[in-house]
This record gives sequence, C-alpha cells and structure tokens, in this order.
Amino acid sequence: MRLIRNSIRAKTTLGVALIEGVLLLSLVFLMLGYIKDSNYEALETRAQTTSRLFAATAKDAVLSYDLATLFAIVNEVITNPGIEYARVLNGDRRVLAASDAAEQLTPKADSSMHEVLDGVFDTQAIIREGGETYGYVELGFSTDPVELVIGNAQRWSFTIVLLEMMLVVLFSFMLGRFLTHKLGALRDAAEAVGAGDLTRRVEVPGEDEIDIVGKAFNQMTRAVESSHLQMNQLTHELRDLNETLEDKVRLRTYELQKLNRELEGAIETIQNAQAQLLESEKRATIGVLTAGVAHEINNPLGFVMSNFGTLKEYQDSLGKLTARLLDARSGKEPLSESDLKALLDEMDYEFVMEDLTDLFVDTRKGLDRVKVIVEKMTAIQSGQSTAPARVNTAEAVEEVLQRLKRAGQACSNIEISDEQPADVLGSFDALVEALNTVLINACQAVEGRNDARIKLDFEVHDQHLHILISDNGTGVAEESRDKIFDPFFTTREVGLGTGLGLYRARMLIEAVEGELCLNETVTMGAQFSIRLPLADSR
Repeated sequence: MRLIRNSIRAKTTLGVALIEGVLLLSLVFLMLGYIKDSNYEALETRAQTTSRLFAATAKDAVLSYDLATLFAIVNEVITNPGIEYARVLNGDRRVLAASDAAEQLTPKADSSMHEVLDGVFDTQAIIREGGETYGYVELGFSTDPVELVIGNAQRWSFTIVLLEMMLVVLFSFMLGRFLTHKLGALRDAAEAVGAGDLTRRVEVPGEDEIDIVGKAFNQMTRAVESSHLQMNQLTHELRDLNETLEDKVRLRTYELQKLNRELEGAIETIQNAQAQLLESEKRATIGVLTAGVAHEINNPLGFVMSNFGTLKEYQDSLGKLTARLLDARSGKEPLSESDLKALLDEMDYEFVMEDLTDLFVDTRKGLDRVKVIVEKMTAIQSGQSTAPARVNTAEAVEEVLQRLKRAGQACSNIEISDEQPADVLGSFDALVEALNTVLINACQAVEGRNDARIKLDFEVHDQHLHILISDNGTGVAEESRDKIFDPFFTTREVGLGTGLGLYRARMLIEAVEGELCLNETVTMGAQFSIRLPLADSR
C-alpha cells in the first residue's frame, strides 16, 4: 500500500487498469444485459405471435368442435423447434386436444421470461368470436437455447476482459516507468520552489510533452517570482474589497428574493389561466365531436324516416285494399273484376309492391350505416383494428355513388375509369366511408365551377390497388397539407364542418392495413390516394 501511495508509476498502472476495468466491466454488463433482454424479448415475441396464430388456426375447429382437426393442428404446431408442448382447451378449460404428456399439465402463463423457473416459457391465447370466449390455446417454449446463448456470451466476454486487463497493466507499467524518470526532476524543482527558492529552474533536453511541461514550469517560476512583489499590494487591496463585498451581496440577495417572489406569483397566475383555457378547449372539443357524430348519424336517419313515411302511406293503401277484399269475401259488398282492377289502378298496386322492396332495402342500408358509424367511432376511440376481408371494389364505389345521390350531392360530374377495379383486402364499410368522405370534399371543392370535374382512377402497384380521387377544385393550401388529417382541423367556415371527416377516414383505412394520403405533387386541384392490398396477393 505504501508503494502505491509513494509511486506515480504504480498509481498510473493501477489507475489506468482500474479505469479500463470499470469501463470494460460496465460495457460487458450492458452488453450481456442487452443480449439477455433482446433474446428474452425475441422469445416472448415469438411465443405471443405463435400462440395468436395457433388460436386463429384452431378457432374454426373449436367453434365446430372438430377434434380430429384440432389434433392435427396440435401435432403440426409441436413440430416447430423449441415448442415443448401444445394443447387446446374449451371455454371451461377442459382439454380438447393436446400433445403427448401435455393433457395433465397445469401451466400458469408467464408474463415475461424473468418469471420462468422451470425452463419452459408458458403462454396462452384466447379464442373469441363475437365478443364471447370459446376456448384457449396453450404453448410451452423451451428457454434452453436462449440460456445457452447468454452463457456463451458471458464466458467470452469475461475472457476478453481478463486479456484486456493484462495488456492494460503491461502498457501502463511501461508508460509509468517512462514518465517517472522526467517527473523526478520536476518533483525536485517543485520542492525547491516550495521551500522558497524562486530562482530554481528545470533542464529541458527534449521536445516531448513532459519537456513542454518543464518549460511551462520554468515560465511559471519566473512569473511567480515577478508577481511575488505584487502579492502584498494585492492582498491589501483585496482586504478592502472584501469589506464592501459582503454589503453588496446582502443587497443583491434581497433583490433576488423579491424578484423570485414576483416570479412565483406570475407563474401561479399563468398556471391558473392555462388550466381555465384547457378546460374551455376540452368543452369545445366535446361539443364539436358530438355535433360531428350527430351530423353523420342524421344523414342516414333522415332518409330512413322519410322511407317510414312512405311505408305508412303504402300500409294505409294496402289496409284499405284488404278491408275491401274482406267485405267482398263476406258478401257485404260484392267486388267485380273491373272494380278490383280500378281499385288496384287507383292505388298503383304494382308500383307499391315493387317500391316496398326498394324501401326496405334502403331502410336496412341506412340503419346498417348508423350501426357502422357507431362501431367505427368506437374502434377509433379504443384503437381496435378490423380483420381484413375480401372487398368488391366496384360494389363499394357503386354504394358510395348511391349514398351521395341520396344525400343530394352533385354526382353527374364524377368520372369513373372504364377499367374494372380489382378486389382488395380490407373492410367494405371502411372503404365506403373513406370514399364517401373524400368525394364529398371533392364535390365541395368544385362547387360553383362551370368546368367542375371529379375523376376516379384505379392503378395496381406492388400488389396493392391505388384508388385515385382527383378534382380540379381549389386544391389544398401548402400550409394546410400537414394538418388536413388532424382531428377537428377544417378549412370551412364555423358551423359548416367538424374537421373529423378525413381523420376518421384515414383511421378506418389504416385499421385494415391500408393507407389514405394526399398527393402533394399535384398543384392543380387535389388528388387523394387510397391504398389497399390486393385480395389475391396473399
């Protein structure tokens, strides 16, 4: 210990070795922690993904209680490397199908790899349909491969650290030996100066860093010698300044305390104002959102109520016809064939019966649209996604055109590409809602123009269908392009728009792995693109 305390060589060697050791050990522990966490996370991700896929694969067999298919699925899953067991249970947690020696297991699902004590990471997934739980799938993944990788990484890391420390000690010893030779002369000169010999100088034979330090030492001693005479004078001046400094510090402290109290009062005032402003914005946002949803629901409800009025008229007419036929049958008032024909012509019986079917179809569509609006708004709020399904794009476009026509939008200037669009994977309702929103915006953009034009084109790129909606309207201002998909942002006058249309349309398309965006390269008018994967691409 005394050797280390009195030797710069030993201190240099030990100090560099300790610093290098701390850095290497820190790096090793960080690296090992990263390797461990990343391998654990990879296994957890694989387990969760595999269990969800297992649940999705076994879902139809569980719903139909097809045990043969379940056993085939379990045997197929257990062939994956690293899976120790697999089984399927019903809603009462009774085993429907299981791999060998897995029926009697009672594993508890592990939330993370850190909870694993038996060498098997247990995971499960729920089989749901229509919000009801019909069964579970359970899988067990062996942690031995992960632990083997981590163990190998630890052994190699500590071996490298040991070799690195040996090299550091060797080179540090050589460096300390070189430094101490010249530092000895500096030490002797410093001791002489410390004893009061300000005329002592160091010999500087070379130009390396220590020699430069020697030159600096010589300059320092000369400066000390020249300034020594001034020190006494400065000491007297400093004493005088110190006496007045305390008074200045007290005065300045008082001023700062006063300013601090004023600042705290201002901060409190600002915080109160911010709280009031935030509350006002929340109330305004709730009002706008409520109005927007009510507007979306009122559109289909409007023609549903209109259809009910027409249905009531048809009901009255058919009631009168039925009463007349019953009177004729009972003999109270005979009815000839000509009288019957006149009665049918008067109520336009054939048109009424034909229109009844259309009215019921339109009414059902309107009510379905209200249901879709509520469901989609709930999905947006909770962040849920919709399972993609095959969608007939042409039928979706036709449904949108009919909806615009019922809503009173000018559809005569919408050009549809002659090319038959391919089917896509997504949601029929989501595609209809998104197309309807974009086309309504396009109709509003070209409103009042004599050369108004709106066009729908269909292009296929990279296994995706691009639906392009173009118009020659006013376009989107450059400063608004980054905000048009933000909730509650609108360029229309107050009361004419909620700012939720494009936001909701994008959320619905993204929920089925699609994309809705603005083509910023178009400067004349505007062009929006809805991108969805082709139905035959998977």
